[in-house]
Amino acid sequence: MAINLPFDVARDYIRAHTPELVKALLPRSEKGGEHQYECPFCYSGCGANKTGAFTYYPETNTFYCFSCSKRCDILDVIGEIDHISDPWEQVEQALDYLNITPEQIITNSFLPAEDVKKPAIAQEKQKVDYTQFYKTLNRKSPVFLEYMKARGLTDTLLFEKFKIGYVPKWKHPNIDPAKYPNFTGFPHIILPTSKYGYTARNITENPKVRYSKVGTGDLFNARDLNGPEAVILCEGIFDALSVMEARPANKVIALGTTGNHKLYELIEQKQARGEVIPPIILMLDNDEAGKKNEDKIAKELESRQLAYIRGREVMDLGACKDLNEYLIKHGKDTLKRELIALYSIGGISAETSLEDKKENYLKKYGTRAKLISLLADIKSGEAGKCYETPFPLLNHTFDGGLYNELIVIGAISSLGKTAFVMQIADYVAKGGMDVLIFSLEMTSDDLIARSLSREGYENINNNMAKLDVSTLMHGASLAKSTRQIQKGQEGWNNAQIANFKQAINNYSQYMDRLFIVEGEQDITADEIEEHIKEHISLTGRTPLVIVDYLQILAPNSERATDKQNADYNIKKLKRITNTYRLPLIAISSFNRNNYNTQANLGSLKESGGIEYTAQVVMALQLKGVSNGQLDVNAAKRKIPREVELLVLKNRGGRTGDKLELAYNPIYSY
Repeated sequence: MAINLPFDVARDYIRAHTPELVKALLPRSEKGGEHQYECPFCYSGCGANKTGAFTYYPETNTFYCFSCSKRCDILDVIGEIDHISDPWEQVEQALDYLNITPEQIITNSFLPAEDVKKPAIAQEKQKVDYTQFYKTLNRKSPVFLEYMKARGLTDTLLFEKFKIGYVPKWKHPNIDPAKYPNFTGFPHIILPTSKYGYTARNITENPKVRYSKVGTGDLFNARDLNGPEAVILCEGIFDALSVMEARPANKVIALGTTGNHKLYELIEQKQARGEVIPPIILMLDNDEAGKKNEDKIAKELESRQLAYIRGREVMDLGACKDLNEYLIKHGKDTLKRELIALYSIGGISAETSLEDKKENYLKKYGTRAKLISLLADIKSGEAGKCYETPFPLLNHTFDGGLYNELIVIGAISSLGKTAFVMQIADYVAKGGMDVLIFSLEMTSDDLIARSLSREGYENINNNMAKLDVSTLMHGASLAKSTRQIQKGQEGWNNAQIANFKQAINNYSQYMDRLFIVEGEQDITADEIEEHIKEHISLTGRTPLVIVDYLQILAPNSERATDKQNADYNIKKLKRITNTYRLPLIAISSFNRNNYNTQANLGSLKESGGIEYTAQVVMALQLKGVSNGQLDVNAAKRKIPREVELLVLKNRGGRTGDKLELAYNPIYSY
């Protein structure tokens, strides 16, 4: 977007519309006054007490944070939210949010105050479908074809594919014809970015406004941001068309008239759906502004741990400002050679034959290849591989035990979620399978001490008939709790010490199959995948994976909501089970309003993604809670606690089963 305005005019216009921008951009503080918001600088209001100190003063359209002492205006806020330091870029981003063009600011500056229309926030504005308008565009006009040819673009199939065309007299749809009856418009090239938005290029000589954005601001050819093959990111739509003109096989997208935030939003949406983000080859404009923006995008991609390549380190544009200018100056063949070299650094071979492409396509999507793979898995036993648990009724319900699926187990606090899952982990390890545990709340010492306590308790139960009366009468509690084990053996009698030694011996038989990754709420779902890859690579064994627990996984994006992050994490964990063919158990907490009611799928925190993504969902609840009269605290004081395991979802079998269990919290059993 070219902004031919004095900076103070643009700034004052944007400041005057601070209330609309505040409503669109700043989350209200859950506590505090009418004009208090979560601070984008110090995150006041995002903590436990939810009291935002970032205060908006409508009379001056300014902000002040009583937590970090930041004093600023709306442009500073936009700069912080979108990581934009350049004042002009902040202005451009603000106009993008307001869905206002510089042309409209010029027009409004000469109108009486009562005639000036307030801009509609882009997010709140109703979308307009421009599909019919695109059908009316002229693609055979000599004016259009000569202009495109002058820019090195002669492939008319590209114009058809992207619905690019010509309008001899075009004016922005927001201009009221009743008020400006004599304004007929200027010749424009229309460059659609989606059915809800397009960019119009004024092709008159030295226009005041070269590019105008209409409707939603979208990336050009955003569909190419997919799959493992690298994609070129350039600045202008004509740059992207230049790449397609020279070498159609290349994948390319363009920012066009949008801000960087549209790229980041698209990446977040694709990641939330579990899609692959390809390596990005940065080929922005070859000027100071382009280089600065490339640095910003590179920094953002690094923070998201996404692969990127700086294209100008391989392809020298020389004195050319961008790829389109390079095409005009050097021609199609030269640009094609440079693109082959450029694209190959993104992991793509220079040329792929049609036969190779066909073979790869059939392998990837054809059911013949998939059937052969399935039959091989059935023959090897991999397809129906099942892992028995220490709970016979559970094994019966799930047709033998756990399969290579995403399994979510939820409960209220202190009901033995971790104890239940770790009892399964120890049992599976005893059977010879690796277990990889991501413990985001407890330390490895806690988990090991719990296992030793459980082993000691099981040892007593299994050998009760063999113990003499004297040992039973004077041994008090032969098994020791987690706390007692961690305190040490001072004051223990001989029988207790002997039982503990036996517990250690039992644990040592399978401890080499247990692996614990400790976290302090700083482990992401992506890092979990990296740990799994490392484990398989170094040991040659595929583990059962346990995540304790789901809601304190680190967010994928600080800008996303809790629900968006939770949905991304659960989908990522599901992809892990499919990719590595392993069972993954994720522990989930309950919503507080479900503490004294029968468990259901809605009981799980941020349950939407869990309900639709996990293959198996189970819940632990206190026995009798379904009648609504249970005293939860009294039930928790019982030793052992009477607990029910509900099967809320079972994609491979029946649901609704209720299994009765007894939980002894002293021994984590």
